[in-house]
Amino acid sequence: MERLTNLGSIKCLRFSPWERVPGLCQGVTVRSVESDNRGFFSVMARDFKEHGFSNMVKVNQVHGNLILRVSDTLNARGLRPEADGLVGSGKCNVAGAITVADCVPVFLLDTVSCGWALLHAGWRGIAAGILPQGVKALMENPGTHPDKLEIYLGPAACGSCYQVGPEVAARLERQATGAESSGVNIVEEKKYLDLRRVLAFQARSAGIPSDSIYTSRYCTHCDNNLFYSYRIEGKRSLRRMWAFLGNVPSQH
Repeated sequence: MERLTNLGSIKCLRFSPWERVPGLCQGVTVRSVESDNRGFFSVMARDFKEHGFSNMVKVNQVHGNLILRVSDTLNARGLRPEADGLVGSGKCNVAGAITVADCVPVFLLDTVSCGWALLHAGWRGIAAGILPQGVKALMENPGTHPDKLEIYLGPAACGSCYQVGPEVAARLERQATGAESSGVNIVEEKKYLDLRRVLAFQARSAGIPSDSIYTSRYCTHCDNNLFYSYRIEGKRSLRRMWAFLGNVPSQH
């Protein structure tokens, strides 16, 4: 379901089933000497232009639920608007990128029109409804319906590693309709949150079929040799792991 590969000069983990989609570029970067460089985003953007994309855009992530539509002018004059998600249509050749380092990179794809959404989902974003907002934003694409969507929940801290305080657990439990939808696990009186379990529940609640929901087998904490982890490395891990998604319509 997942494979480690190169996309140009980018070392990344890709969701294998989507490699069959013409013109689609998707993945999460892994540890490399190149990704430690502050200019790595520029390297990615250059590689994507070589694949036929006109641009690659990013946002200033704030752990909220705002979704923006990608465009060539989104980062005009070097500005990075605040948001935690990007959405594109099947006719757009602008790619989107977000940073992750324990939070979940959420990839949504309309398998018919190739419209897509890319979301950054930590516990705050999940509590704010980032996933339902992402589905709603995709519904603005003509002809898109939840039962045509596939979702891939990428590498993130797992439910045995993502420890949260009692106030965070209580907030999610208040919003939940049951143990599965809260994602809270209790181990030796410590509380842990399974972010991807909550997101999978929310995806089903939004109308995405269960057999179209895929969860990465990787944990950024357990597999810290391969991925960056904020909980292990702190702020130096940020902006070193990028999730990216986009398509080139001329290749469809």
